[in-house]
Amino acid sequence: MFEPPRPPHRKRYGWFRLYNGFFDHPKWRLIARHADVPLTDVHSVVGKILEAANKGRPRGDISEFSILETAAALDIRADEVGRIYAALEDVGWIDRQYVTTWDDRQPDLDPTNAERQARHRRRKKIIELNQSMSRVTVTPDSDSVSKKEATDEEEAQKWRQAHLPLSPVVLRPRGNR
Repeated sequence: MFEPPRPPHRKRYGWFRLYNGFFDHPKWRLIARHADVPLTDVHSVVGKILEAANKGRPRGDISEFSILETAAALDIRADEVGRIYAALEDVGWIDRQYVTTWDDRQPDLDPTNAERQARHRRRKKIIELNQSMSRVTVTPDSDSVSKKEATDEEEAQKWRQAHLPLSPVVLRPRGNR
């Protein structure tokens, strides 16, 4: 059965982003101390909360999260899961059954192929312009730039003013890393 495309705020993903260093953040140790549970239990419960938030409608909503189901799934006592959840509310990570940082960390922006191609073409054009600027030569007789090369430089300058809000950056073929 064909399903029409969902608007961005209704998209469903079978995955969510978990950033490097996520589990090393000091707030998880604070939660573990506050709830008087092992740090690994906090990590496990937070993972289940993020999973519930990913399935929520809208994404980030955890009203369907169940303390009892989580306790059974993780083999942790229900009162410990409840204390972890309460501690997460106390520090502001959960507010009114919503993961407060969800929208910042899990944007519903999934660029289309056309958008990715347009970005690629813009980067390629900048690289080509930078390379053409390096080919401009000064003639030894009059210390002036030839008319053809001056026209290229003027076109490049006009393009930069129209498309680049800041001063141009020399890009290497693989980007600025």
